Amino acid sequence: MQMYNAKKPPSFSLNGRHYKPESNWNAVSSKFRGCPSRHHMAISRHPSQHTFIVSTYLGFVVCEDYNNTQILSELSTEKMHVTSVDFSTTEQPEALITFTLGHILLIDPIKRRRGKVTWLNTQRNIYSPRPPIVCRWYNEKEFIVLFDDNTMWKFSKEFEIESERSTRYLTERLKEARNSLVDFISFDYPRNDGSPTSLWKFYCGRIRDLRFANKVGPNQSLFALITDEGQLKIFDFERAVSLVSFYSYFAGFLCMSWSSDNSVIVTGGEDDSISVWSLELRKLIHRGEGHSSWVSAVAIATEIDNSYTVWSAGQDGKLLVWNFMKEERSEIANGYEMKDHVSYPMRNEFPIMQPVLDLEISSDPLQALDVYEGSVFVCDSMGNINRWVEQEN
Repeated sequence: MQMYNAKKPPSFSLNGRHYKPESNWNAVSSKFRGCPSRHHMAISRHPSQHTFIVSTYLGFVVCEDYNNTQILSELSTEKMHVTSVDFSTTEQPEALITFTLGHILLIDPIKRRRGKVTWLNTQRNIYSPRPPIVCRWYNEKEFIVLFDDNTMWKFSKEFEIESERSTRYLTERLKEARNSLVDFISFDYPRNDGSPTSLWKFYCGRIRDLRFANKVGPNQSLFALITDEGQLKIFDFERAVSLVSFYSYFAGFLCMSWSSDNSVIVTGGEDDSISVWSLELRKLIHRGEGHSSWVSAVAIATEIDNSYTVWSAGQDGKLLVWNFMKEERSEIANGYEMKDHVSYPMRNEFPIMQPVLDLEISSDPLQALDVYEGSVFVCDSMGNINRWVEQEN
């Protein structure tokens, strides 16, 4: 598949930096001309890899080196749609991909069929009668797969990766605890001879995304999930405890992003806005308005001196950017109450941010966004992928 030669979007300047459109591609299958309900995109975070994956109608495409190539390599999966994709941080490239029929794929996206390919859950209903909707690497050896019934399985590559014994043990434990009146339950497999190694069950709205904190700085063992009921829940993965739950103004969340220092989470959703949540203060600290439709994707960049930049892509076809300063704990009056359940405050109780950049990218809804190492990637519903690159002064 060749580079997509549509008209390039405009350049823009932001925070004293100039961004120029560098490349654009189209992730439409050459075999199946339909479009998926959503394009899923992931970009490798390993410093030696410049690779991305974007889902197509019945498969996915791989860009092996977005700095130097104009080619997208296509892999078709025939009757299966991609539901989630994530890159490992290992030196040897490895991607984790889930599909609508329940299958889970581990693959080297560069070697593809020439390298090792591992399929899991090919019997479809081993772990859940519902399809997987989110997959995430926790570290270089462990990953999770979340299914549409709010069950989450953790796997380890150190053991037999699809052990019948550990699966049966965890499934039986879950059946015994079905009537628990709690927010979640979790079980660990007690032996070191098989994987999956643990199972979580969440009792909340339908989960739309789950993301681990960054493996740098504090809070590295935390993860966050968002639901269609407007819940943002934070958990400690190692200790298996719930820390805090935040609630939207109305409607559900669609996307979220951790700050690089793991102190702030940004969400976007069906209220056409972004919300900035402080984990340290356990409260909403900013709300960003400017979209005229649902917010599909967000990304947050940490600057200096507690300054942050938030990027958002909306179904209105726009790319918006906000700047904000993070509140410090010392700025809060004595006696401030730290809560485990935080409702959305009244409108006059938090700052409303206006975007510093409002750029129309496409006449079609935007679906995916990533900001990494001076590059901005945006994908719309027709599979058009645009990349801007920060220019050197």
